[in-house]
Parts: sequence; C-alpha cells; structure tokens
Amino acid sequence: MTRQDGGDRADYSAVVPDCRHRPARDQRDRNATPITREADGLALLKDVIEQGHLRAVIDRRYPLDDIVDAHRYVDQGHKKGSVAVTVP
Repeated sequence: MTRQDGGDRADYSAVVPDCRHRPARDQRDRNATPITREADGLALLKDVIEQGHLRAVIDRRYPLDDIVDAHRYVDQGHKKGSVAVTVP
C-alpha cells in the first residue's frame, strides 16, 4: 500500500494520538505507528482507507489458472505493486 503522495509509510499520530511510538530503526520508520492489537489495527486501516489516505496499488491481476505465470512475474523482481490472483 502507498500514500497518495507516493510515500510508503504514514504518520497516524493525528488519527491515533495515544499510540506509543517505539524507537525508530531508521528514518523511514520514524513516523510509523505500531499497532498493538489486531482489531485496533484493522479499524485504523479501515478508517485510513475510507478517508482516502491509503490505497492499494495492484500491478497485475491473474486468474487462478495462471498462478504459475503470476509467480514467475513476481520472481522477476520488476513488479510495481501487488499482484492479485482472482479466484472464481
């Protein structure tokens, strides 16, 4: 997933001001907010997506019958987003 401005991390401190920040491992991690409970994380993710701050980037879609081609494409290392496999 990516932010609309092209970044791959988002600062959710305005959405969840009481989250405790862990020490940053590097500069990209500095504004990342840890989610301590799965239910809280899913609720936050839902809100952020609904507000339009986060969107999924789907590079390609493959039908289930072409799963080998999907794996081959991912293994090449040139994908620009997620690869989705559709199940009938």
